[in-house]
Amino acid sequence: MTLPMIEASGVTKSFGAVQVLKGVDLVVNKGDVACLIGPSGSGKSTFLRCINHLEKHDAGNLLVDGEFVGYERRGNTLRELSDRQICAERSQIGMVFQRGLPAIQSLRPPNGTRERHPWSHSCAGRVSGRRS
Repeated sequence: MTLPMIEASGVTKSFGAVQVLKGVDLVVNKGDVACLIGPSGSGKSTFLRCINHLEKHDAGNLLVDGEFVGYERRGNTLRELSDRQICAERSQIGMVFQRGLPAIQSLRPPNGTRERHPWSHSCAGRVSGRRS
């Protein structure tokens, strides 16, 4: 059995008294494309930032390819990794943050057609191979 690429269970995040993420559960398997859709301010970007440990979630579990990002398990506790270790983990995870129509338009072929590039949707997952 293969592990999910992204697995979230009971993820919560608050900014002061405002709870932005309220027990988010999500499983994205390898090869799947998932879209987070919701109104402005509903926590979509916060959730993505938590997956990559750009933002620390308050409770719950977040795993990428079966591993915690930003933490390591020691017995029954999680210990936050050093900034250097977190950066090394982030270098293995690719995410595309898209902001509005201009970002979509910039992915159109230069010939002006409306044909979509194969990468014109947002995905998250482990990146394999060398960097160029």
